Amino acid sequence: MILYGASGHCKVVVDICEARGIPIDYIVDDNPNIIELQGYKVCRNKGKYDKAIVTIGSCQIRKQIVDSIEVEEYVNAIHPTAIISPYSVIDPGTVIMQGAIVQSSAHIGRHCIINTGASVGHDVILGDFVHVAPHATITGGVEIGEGTWIGAGAVVKQGIKIGRNCMIGVGSVVVDDIPDNVVAFGNKCKVIRSFCDSSTNKKVDSHSSFSRNLENAVYKGVFLYGAGSHGKVIKEILQAQGISVNGFIDDNSEKNELCGLPVIHNTDNIEEIIVSIGVNANRKRVAEGLKCKFGKAIHPSAVVSSSAEILEGSVVMAGAIIIAESKIGKHCIVNTGASIDHECVLGDYVHVSPRATLCGNISVGEGSWIGAGSIVVPGVKIGRWCVVGAGSVVTQDIPDGYLAVGNRCKLIKQINADLI
Repeated sequence: MILYGASGHCKVVVDICEARGIPIDYIVDDNPNIIELQGYKVCRNKGKYDKAIVTIGSCQIRKQIVDSIEVEEYVNAIHPTAIISPYSVIDPGTVIMQGAIVQSSAHIGRHCIINTGASVGHDVILGDFVHVAPHATITGGVEIGEGTWIGAGAVVKQGIKIGRNCMIGVGSVVVDDIPDNVVAFGNKCKVIRSFCDSSTNKKVDSHSSFSRNLENAVYKGVFLYGAGSHGKVIKEILQAQGISVNGFIDDNSEKNELCGLPVIHNTDNIEEIIVSIGVNANRKRVAEGLKCKFGKAIHPSAVVSSSAEILEGSVVMAGAIIIAESKIGKHCIVNTGASIDHECVLGDYVHVSPRATLCGNISVGEGSWIGAGSIVVPGVKIGRWCVVGAGSVVTQDIPDGYLAVGNRCKLIKQINADLI
């Protein structure tokens, strides 16, 4: 069996196939620069296959691929944690992800995606190439037409009919029928525009038109600025906290979707943002240019003292520990399993990498990066815009703007002169 499309969605399908013991021969993608994904060889299109799943998140592109190749048998990928009624029907080529629920007498069409934690109620009918994004809820008796995308966290009321090739925005509550070929979002959900451009009478791409309409909306939920890997992690932290993420913001106009959420390209009228950029200097540049409320994200598995202070924009990841009377500055990252002991002070834009340990009474200046697995002994002062190499043991103060590495840690060279 092959997977067609070496994308982020493909990575998830690989996980599902491996969890179900479904063998994967190789992955197919038209991009000649991709030669391997998740340990599987990536080959070019041969046009004809015995068994396949088309692993592309975009409904329209997924349909284009299905229409352009010849496949003897399309396979379903259903995660073992999904709950599927034995009285439901799942047509070929469909992917159902972790924690999703499909209730009795529901009919899921060909090449659909039921994403993480989504719920499809009894007697629901989904047309082919539908995508139900994470934690969306489709209640009983709903009908959704071919190629429609239901945004993350959206709720569709019982008995509603949604047309073909629609885009329903993140967190929308749909209480009225939705016609074909429209963008609709909000609570209550309203049609914003058609996918047909009145000046040319041609349909436009659903992702880009949805992004443009989001850019003209006022949103009170959280957006993440930076549609990259760090943004994916913060999205998961917020979801673990039960906080809805409306979408991503990114300066790259070619990015229109990430993790089932829209990517927009300006910050007008957005109420709350977390800057989800790992590089400290870039995070500072973006944050200083924004005029909005900054949120923060703290994973439920992190242990944070009630006497610790965490300022706006900061992110504390899974398994991190922040002990009594420590202060974490603005827009900091305390990464997975890092430990910040009592009375430490982190300046703004600091990044403490996975499993790094800051013992008591340490101060770290603005913009400094503490490498993975480093240990900083009690009382040390690390200056502004320093980099401490992975696995270092810091026993002496480090002045502003130095790269320092080793056990014990030694100054290597001056850096970041433009930031000091």
